[in-house]
Formats: sequence, C-alpha cells, structure tokens
Amino acid sequence: MSATYSTRRVKRLTLYVPERDRFDNPITNANYWVTEAIAMLTGISGSGTTKLSGEGAWVITQTGKLQREPVNIIYTDVEPGVFNAKRNALVAFMERFGLTTSQDAVAAEYDGEMHFLKINHPPGAKTG
Repeated sequence: MSATYSTRRVKRLTLYVPERDRFDNPITNANYWVTEAIAMLTGISGSGTTKLSGEGAWVITQTGKLQREPVNIIYTDVEPGVFNAKRNALVAFMERFGLTTSQDAVAAEYDGEMHFLKINHPPGAKTG
C-alpha cells in the first residue's frame, strides 16, 4: 500500500449554531438544526463535516446584558471554487435558522474571517 499526498487547496468553513434565542430562551429543537447544518455543509463540501461543542457569548440587544450559551461548532473544508458556487445554500440556511429560532444574527467563518448575517425579523415578530 502506498500513500498519496494531496495538493488540493481547501479552506475551512465553520458555522456556529447556538442553543438559545435572542431572548435567552432555549431552542427546543436544537438537535434538528445541528443535523440540518451538518447536512447543508456536507452538501457544500461533499464530506468532512464535524461537530464540536463550545460556549458562546453575546450581548442581548434589548437589555445590554452579557449572555453566555452553549453553541455547536460545525465545520468542513471546501475548495474555494466549490464554496463560491454554493455559498447561497449557506446564506439561505443562516437566514432560515435565524428567523425560525429568533436570532439577532447568525455567524459563519470562512478562511479565518468571521461573517455575521443580521436577521431582520418581520414587524409583529416576538420581541421578548
């Protein structure tokens, strides 16, 4: 058996999936969203998605209070050309997750740069 060295150029794509909403309420179906995120990232990269658990912190917009929460960190490695062709899937997922779970913003990291998608909730949406 011989090993082959790959010269494939890839970049890290990481998605942060919190377990609480913008009002500090638990997301009751957090496992569903983690599974959806893993499927979406695997759809972009073709393979190699991993889930880690961590802790995030953010400031609650309405109160200015520092909030700490469990967060799921899901990442994959993807070729830049493939990512650019499929990035709309990531943005669509982030927007759907953010609206459905009442987030202020959703975070993703690509090639070491953080990107935040601000979620614009429709008028009359839950305000706390």
